[in-house]
Amino acid sequence: MQDDDNLRVNPSSNKPICSQMATKISRRQALKITAAGVAATQLPVQGQTKNDVDSFLPFNEIPTGQSSDIKLAEGFKYKNLISFGDPLKEGMTAYDPKKLTGKEQQNRLGGACDYTHFFEDPKDPNKGILCLNNESPEWGEHPNKKERELAAYYSVGCSVISVKRNDKGNWQPDLKSPLNKKIHPATKAKITGPAAGSDRLKSTASPDGIQSAGTLGNCAGGFTPWGTYLTAEENIQNYFTGDVKKHPEKENMKRFGMRGKNHYFKTIDKRFDLDSDAQSPLHFGWVVEIDPYNPDAPIRKHSMLGRGKHECATVTIDKDGHAVVYTSDDQYFEYLYKFVSTKKYIEGNREHNMDLLESGTLYAAKFEENGKVNWLPLVFNEGKLDAKHGFKSQGDVLLDTRKAADLVGATPMDRPEDISINAKTGKVYFLMTGNRARSVKRLNSANKVARGSGHIIEMSADHHSTTADWNFLVICGQDLADNKHATFNKETSLSGRFVYPDNGEFDQNGELWICSDGYGFPGFSDGLWHCQVDGQRGLSRRFATAPTGAEFTGPCFTKNGKELFLAVQHPKSHKGGSFPDFTSMKARSSIVVISKA
Repeated sequence: MQDDDNLRVNPSSNKPICSQMATKISRRQALKITAAGVAATQLPVQGQTKNDVDSFLPFNEIPTGQSSDIKLAEGFKYKNLISFGDPLKEGMTAYDPKKLTGKEQQNRLGGACDYTHFFEDPKDPNKGILCLNNESPEWGEHPNKKERELAAYYSVGCSVISVKRNDKGNWQPDLKSPLNKKIHPATKAKITGPAAGSDRLKSTASPDGIQSAGTLGNCAGGFTPWGTYLTAEENIQNYFTGDVKKHPEKENMKRFGMRGKNHYFKTIDKRFDLDSDAQSPLHFGWVVEIDPYNPDAPIRKHSMLGRGKHECATVTIDKDGHAVVYTSDDQYFEYLYKFVSTKKYIEGNREHNMDLLESGTLYAAKFEENGKVNWLPLVFNEGKLDAKHGFKSQGDVLLDTRKAADLVGATPMDRPEDISINAKTGKVYFLMTGNRARSVKRLNSANKVARGSGHIIEMSADHHSTTADWNFLVICGQDLADNKHATFNKETSLSGRFVYPDNGEFDQNGELWICSDGYGFPGFSDGLWHCQVDGQRGLSRRFATAPTGAEFTGPCFTKNGKELFLAVQHPKSHKGGSFPDFTSMKARSSIVVISKA
């Protein structure tokens, strides 16, 4: 994902407990890695045995080499489904970057495609709804600057697209569907949970602190058993203009990394001008629930899940019937969280289940050296979460979630990004994208490499408990050539190694697939890997390589395991033709469908 999460804003120094020597990758190492990757052996992945659905296994690993197009393992193909600027409504013309206005973009696919989820039609497997995040602005080429800015403004948020198979069996957008919708910064929204109605959320645009609007900075997300889509607001800090130092929420703004630099959003919407609407920033930074089957319903921002730079929101139902949501806060030295609902999930009762994320308990994770993780409750008037430390209510605790996690002693992590649950085992996998700011003095039990390039933590399936067991699946080390700290399976090739693990997805056979966020990392090309969680544990193989400049995001398998929806974010333009059009048109973020050839 595009971000500036490398900025350190957490002032706490919870539990430094171990030390190691840091090393740097040299130019010679980078060249060696590139050469080795290009010459990677074409070994098939054995993986686990296929079960009740199709699998992409086995496949021959591909080398690291990158081009303007997607590179896939032999025997696989992709088709482009939809790209930035393509129509969501019937009767609209094909995308023309020079004619893209703000009004047009409100009914076209958003930009910077990220997390995706496919809601398959239970009555017809040839139909469904694809929801996806549009993380940051993507630009057209309208000759009028104001129209370019308006179109970019409406390009962020989320897109909801009905899809169906055509006569050739390929997925395509169903432009006749009334469910198609572009959700953007001005879409009607509502704040729920303990922070709703807080004086801190009352603003010019929201006098009651409940009615709200819009979503942006949408990174990864999740989905619920009752058929709704969760989108996680992450990098929202860059869109607000004004003097942060004089802001009534300056402590919160500073902790969130807000700098108040001039941004064109303020010329479109006064909510993004801190001098006009000071409290509006607190309306962003939430996990947002979207009902794809009801386009007229306001999107809901769930304060009960805490405010932060959320990367994801991964849902399961514990053995007692409570909804559990695991979330991450994607910045250096921030935390992992777990929410447990007060009410229990009722199968088939959608109306009841729609309220599950509005009340419950939010916890922050503390990882111990003994292989245990303790989930620490963030509850007003418990421990230091009281008036003496600046909290007047549970709403305050949730508005200042990072501060609350500091005070209870949670473990500062190496940029927590995606969280994946293996449906076969119930185990939880936390993806850390790395922390180049972590020094030897700040190492801890769950983040053991100074200047690390990422790792994956595996946790037991104790969703119902405030304790669980944990260990490492893979530690990436400091760079691709790091054999001192890295813990990939010894059979992993250099092409099979990844850095900055970003998105994780389990297929229906319990096989883990990983996307990376390492564009610009020396000797590395972003891609998609299969990584074994059993058997040859930690054996990682490169399945696909993203186009130059791009990263893959939001992998989502169909229920039968035959196809994979995958986002291609921020591809680079090439004079000879750019992804996905390969014409004179500039490169566009897109959603592709991968299948066996």
